[in-house]
This record gives sequence, C-alpha cells and structure tokens, in this order.
Amino acid sequence: MESRTSMQITGNIHWLVTYRLPFSWSFTRGQVIRQCRRRYYYKYYAPYGGNAPDEEGDRAHILALGRLTGAAALVGSIVHRIARDSLHARRSGRMWESATSSTAARVLLQQTLHRSENACQKGRINPKQSILQDHYFGHRLDEATLLNRLDFLMHALLEHPAYRQVLASDGELLLLDEVRRFTVADVTVFAVPDVLLRESGRYRLIDWKTSSALGSHLDQAIEQLNLYALYLVRSEAVSPELINCEIAEVTAGAGRRWRVQTADIEKVEGDATSSIAEMQRSLTDAARNQTIRANFPRRMETAPGDSVCAHCAFRVLCFGIPPESDWPLTLIT
Repeated sequence: MESRTSMQITGNIHWLVTYRLPFSWSFTRGQVIRQCRRRYYYKYYAPYGGNAPDEEGDRAHILALGRLTGAAALVGSIVHRIARDSLHARRSGRMWESATSSTAARVLLQQTLHRSENACQKGRINPKQSILQDHYFGHRLDEATLLNRLDFLMHALLEHPAYRQVLASDGELLLLDEVRRFTVADVTVFAVPDVLLRESGRYRLIDWKTSSALGSHLDQAIEQLNLYALYLVRSEAVSPELINCEIAEVTAGAGRRWRVQTADIEKVEGDATSSIAEMQRSLTDAARNQTIRANFPRRMETAPGDSVCAHCAFRVLCFGIPPESDWPLTLIT
C-alpha cells in the first residue's frame, strides 16, 4: 500500500467554522493536558472555529483524528460496555448468563471492526462510530488475537469478585457508566463512574480497569475515583466517611479498596482547581473559551517513536508522518 503525504477529508463541515464548545473539566481532560498540551489543543480546540478562530489546519481532519481509537482501547471499552449492560439487566431483574455476556462481547467487537474497516475503505466516517487508528492509517489487524484478548478479559470480568458481589448484592445500583455533572471553581465538571452501589447506608464506587499496566498508573486511578467521590460529596451531600472506593483490576482478579477521607476530597478538589486554572491561563479569551495553537507546545524532546506520540493519531500533524493509506475520507456530519 502506497503512502500518502497528507490525508484528505472532505464533507459538510461548515458548522465547524463557528461552533464553540463551552469550557468544562473532566479527569480525562486533566490527564490529556498533563500528558501533552498540543494533543489537548488538537482534541478540544482546534476543530472548532469558535474556540480556535486562528487555526489554519484542516478542521475536519483534526476532528477525525481526535475521534480515532486504538485496538486495545476498543477491547477495553467493550468489556466496560458489557459490564454496564449486564448490570443494567440485573437492575431490571433479569440476569444474563455468562455465555450471553461473552457472546455479546464477541459480536460487538466483530461488528465494530467490520464497520470501522468498511467506513475507512469507503471513505465515509460517522463521528458517532468507533474508527480504529489501524484502519484509518491502512494497517491490518489480527482479529483472532483481538478476540482472544477479549475472551480472556471477559472471563476475568465475569469471575472477578467485585463483579460477582455487585450481581449478588441486595443494594441499589444508582449509576452504571452514566454521566453526572457538578461544579468546581464555578466550572462544570463531568464524572462517569462505572458503578455506584448503595448498600446498608454506604456508597461503593467501582472502576473497572482492563489494562495490565495499571501499576504504573495507580495514582491516577485513585485520583479518578476520589473525583467521583467528590461528586457524591458536593452534589449529593454524602459524607466522605460513607464512601468506599474500589479499583477492580480485571486481569489480576484483584482490587485496591479504600474508605474515602476528608483529606482525599480536599486534595482531589484542589488538584482539579489547579488543573482548571492551568487550562484557563492558556486561553486568549476566557469568556469565549478561545485560544491559539502557540499556547500549547508539543511534548519536549520527543520523536515519532516516543511511547506517547507513537500511540497518538495527531502524530501526523506534529511530525508530518504520512498515513499508510490511499483511502480518501469524508466526515459525515
């Protein structure tokens, strides 16, 4: 497959010229800007003329790149989705058989892979559809390897003590991967806990983790759950001492549990406030949530092979690496 020096994406994108996102914050946004300021800009500002009026890049191209996902992330998201849907069924009084969950996961992966590859081959991308980086850049995926990984993770999820405890609990499932909003420093903050269970007057927050490299990101995982606890404290007036958090390491069949302390709430709120302030300092017009690319430099001392850059779709913009694809792409809006 011949390489191209640029990606051509066309379509009805006139709305991008004036569209403006309001300023908000989430744990994910905080992690993105901490990891790479340029990636943060490309993902949340550059596509939208109302947020980055001076951006000269192809807004449709930038928007499409920001919507891409990796194969490992896709598999993990499917495990999360099956966990959510099966627990929704349990909440409705219907229990899924293990075989139902495993089969549904396999079908979902195969459908997503087929639709992603088909969309890229036809050159028509729906922003609501999962598009894999590999398909976008013309790489071939080993479907059998992905299915084997999915089977392993699904078996691990279904046997995980936390999952089985939630299924058997008489408690009330309050939230299952549902978006909630609250405010920190007068800014809207998004929280999306995987599981919020209330039992015996206490609240249990659970976050499924499917990565085998959790150890190197444990501090961030703890911070994420403490942020969800902050949502309960600020929006639902729940006392911190009534909240238990649990990181469910799916691959290890284990977990990290802790009872939230007032100090945890104070720290995570302080960290969120600091992150919000950092983001706002980089704006040229805070009232309109506008900025310029120069305020978000690339990662320092990196190259295309950098472990972070190598997995980022925006590397084609930062380093000019031509995607290995001859597929013209149209963004369906």
